[in-house]
Amino acid sequence: MFNTVSVAQLVRASDCGSEGRGFETHHSPKAVYVVSRFFYFIYMRLVQETTFSGIEWAVNKLEIGEFVDCVFENCNFNEADLSRFEFEDCVFKDCNLSMISVVATSFRKVTFEDCKIMGVHFNKIQQFLCDMLFVSSNLSYSVFYELKVKGLQFENCKLLQADFSQSELKSAVFKDTDLSGAVFNATDLSMADFRTAIQFQINPEDNTLNKTLFSKENVLGLVKHLPIKIE
Repeated sequence: MFNTVSVAQLVRASDCGSEGRGFETHHSPKAVYVVSRFFYFIYMRLVQETTFSGIEWAVNKLEIGEFVDCVFENCNFNEADLSRFEFEDCVFKDCNLSMISVVATSFRKVTFEDCKIMGVHFNKIQQFLCDMLFVSSNLSYSVFYELKVKGLQFENCKLLQADFSQSELKSAVFKDTDLSGAVFNATDLSMADFRTAIQFQINPEDNTLNKTLFSKENVLGLVKHLPIKIE
């Protein structure tokens, strides 16, 4: 069993006068931070192989923790704070995840099906080992600015006016996905697949398109920025 008292002794008593000086630590603030983070992960709640159905975040908030092999069905997480939650091998089905906060949130092998995920700042997530699949979901107005995640997959999704500026989306797949008004600026789209994507506008001069896949049906999306007329 861990001795929590020893951790407390690493923290300097605040303004305790002369009688409190015995609690002053010789450890640096960095050492205190490392120890506190270690115990944070040790005591993080682990939830495995559980199905959550019909949860209303405004009424029943989930406790922060690590969720593994879990399913979330018909849940309303609108504007929920899921910062620092960890999800691994999880599935979200028919959930409202619009405007959620995902600061340092981990998504490892997570699938979103038929979900509403509008206005989410995915650029704030934990990017290490991130692996997400979006199917028949609406991610319009979401922000992927400076996100560096390889192999993101979107299938039959809406990404209206999404911001992909300065992101690295190598090998990303945009299958049957509507990209109307989506912003690509200084974006690395190497080996990305746009063959069945629609309504996108990408300037080849401003983005990296190394071995990027397009089809003859949608290749005009690469010249829409030019003052030309094609008949």
